Amino acid sequence: MKTMQVETKMTLWSNLSFLYLWIGNIFYNFGFQIYIITLPLYINMLTGSALAMSMMRAIDIIPSILAGIIGGVIIDRYSRKKMIIIMTSVQILVLLMIILLIYIQQIDVWLLYLLGFVLSFGGAMFWSSYTSILPQIVTSEQLIDANSRMMSSSTIINMVAPGIAGLIIVSLSYIASFSAFLIGLFIVLFLTLFLRVRDYNEHINKKGKSFWKDFKEGILILYEEKNIFTPTIVILTKNFANSLIIGIIIFYASNILGANEKQVGLIYSIAAIGGLISSLLIPKIRKKLPRGKIFLYSILIDLIGMLLVTLSVTWWMMAFSFFIRTAGVTMSNIVYSTIRQEVTPNHLLGRVAGTSSLLIKLTMPLGLLVSGIWAEFLPIRYLFICSTLIIAILYGVLRKHPFVRII
Repeated sequence: MKTMQVETKMTLWSNLSFLYLWIGNIFYNFGFQIYIITLPLYINMLTGSALAMSMMRAIDIIPSILAGIIGGVIIDRYSRKKMIIIMTSVQILVLLMIILLIYIQQIDVWLLYLLGFVLSFGGAMFWSSYTSILPQIVTSEQLIDANSRMMSSSTIINMVAPGIAGLIIVSLSYIASFSAFLIGLFIVLFLTLFLRVRDYNEHINKKGKSFWKDFKEGILILYEEKNIFTPTIVILTKNFANSLIIGIIIFYASNILGANEKQVGLIYSIAAIGGLISSLLIPKIRKKLPRGKIFLYSILIDLIGMLLVTLSVTWWMMAFSFFIRTAGVTMSNIVYSTIRQEVTPNHLLGRVAGTSSLLIKLTMPLGLLVSGIWAEFLPIRYLFICSTLIIAILYGVLRKHPFVRII
């Protein structure tokens, strides 16, 4: 593997490997956002069944859990650049099969489930490799800026891609919509070939080491390194609080606040703008505040936003509340990713990233289940109050924690 000598004072944009990674991130995200809109719509067209669509959503979650368990070990054992190439190639092959089967009209729902499962697993492994390779491409001083650039471009794409997906489907076809993701994957594959990646300084020979020993080593590092463990627990708990409301927010906005379809769409668009502004500002904030303080204040911003959600009586108040909340959530996610990349030894980063992501994702189905049952029997606004209290307790505990003094 080639070694890249990076000057400490090199600007982020003069680092060609980061540019290739960033451009690839844009094309992948854009195609993927179109894919996740297109697939359920196509299943609905085939079956007309809400259950069939929800089954696809459940099938999408399982590969993320599997990737969190085994993906980190695999990524740490082998070249992350090669893993990106392999997982991109797997997704290309799956998409080619989907497009071909649709073209010859030989596609069934069960086959879409199977191919969607493989593609989702490849995507989860791809993202673990993609985030783990970043510290091998940029300097530690550039990590927070690099993560914020990645997040800001992803936020913009999340704002525009769903509308473009609908336009492609209506104006062209489902095949054209799936092909947009396929083209993005080919671009990612091409750009990845030109990445120049530093070798691990701490690389350890894995020969003869068992898979489960490697997996447990990642869990042990996550637990023992308090600068990672503390924000992981915070994010995990905050995700549970957030999942209490994300499953019923559209119902609440439509049925309680009287928002129409356009106004519901505006709520999400305005919320995304909050995330975009936050991701652009955080490199400047980092020059004035330590990361621990930024993380603490991001929880406070989220708390203010959640309190305003509870008090909202109109759709535009809800939109403003989510604008604030998304700004706080984006800020905490960027800081968390940066700290995890900096603190974790490079040869363990895949396992720590995979394990922490697994723990964080596991809380969401529980929150969604609780909120669904709650909404059937109790006033939804009380659920907002519960979520606000959880975040308030988090903020109160974190204020006195040594973590906030991280430089």
